[in-house]
Amino acid sequence: MTVGYFDANSAAQALTRFRTYSNPQELTLGAFSHGGFLSTDPFADQHAPVDPIYPKQLSAMADFFDRYLKDDGKPITKSLHYFVLHGGGWKTADVWPPPGVKAINWYLGADHSLSTTAPAGNDADICKIDFTASTGTNSRYRSPVDLSKTAYPDRKAQDQKLLTYTSAPLDGDIEIAGDPIANLMLATTAPDGEVIVYLEDISPDGNPIYLTEGPLRLTHRKPSADASTSLSNDPLHTYLALDAAPMTPGKAELIKIGLFPIAVLLHKGERIRIAIAGADDGNLERLPSTGDPVLTVERNSAVPSWLELPITAVVK
Repeated sequence: MTVGYFDANSAAQALTRFRTYSNPQELTLGAFSHGGFLSTDPFADQHAPVDPIYPKQLSAMADFFDRYLKDDGKPITKSLHYFVLHGGGWKTADVWPPPGVKAINWYLGADHSLSTTAPAGNDADICKIDFTASTGTNSRYRSPVDLSKTAYPDRKAQDQKLLTYTSAPLDGDIEIAGDPIANLMLATTAPDGEVIVYLEDISPDGNPIYLTEGPLRLTHRKPSADASTSLSNDPLHTYLALDAAPMTPGKAELIKIGLFPIAVLLHKGERIRIAIAGADDGNLERLPSTGDPVLTVERNSAVPSWLELPITAVVK
């Protein structure tokens, strides 16, 4: 099977099957549009061909079924071939996240900073939700319907509408591979709403490059006690009707939001950013349907807000 990082949540679905089923599987995860026809690599030229090209994708699938169904003596494996964006190249593993991944905490700090040092104070940031914020007409949510080339060309303008936290320039290369998790000590003035957390790479010239995101409707924030009970590709929450509950306006709670899987090499001098939104106009339903809710993100020493980033290598 071949799936793309930016094709709705296809990568999360495929990786759930890969982890759950014990039968022989060969999964290829890269920068593919829905169907595998086009490249969606945000670091490549917009006219760059898809890698591998479509005929090779079909040939690989046919070869797998030849081995599986014809029993031609060739080995049948369970393997994952994944592409590390931004110069990391193709790699192979038999598990996801790949071996050697370590979750590194990046904390939301003062002056909209992001660092591996936990906050010492007791502060918060307030953000009135801008319901015009959008990931545009070529977002990952359009890919299965339009068979489009997913692209996010205007992140600098959109980030100005969001609550952002940005790291200092990296002092070495960092390879990320896995499913980032945002942990937000969050309060809202409304009983329901949605929160979207975006992960971006900021180039040395200040250009934000979309990497992945994680949406959550706040009424479904209850954690799943056992990942095997999850009814979706998000193992962090149950999404059961009996577990749905309104937020208490003004009361902060620790909200966990899983981001879609990604593998990318970030280079020395680049910066890491998370951007927090309460809407994605044209792609996600407006929640709540009326009103002007305000989000408060607390970042204190007792219960900080942070991003768990799955890192496989740090090269200084």
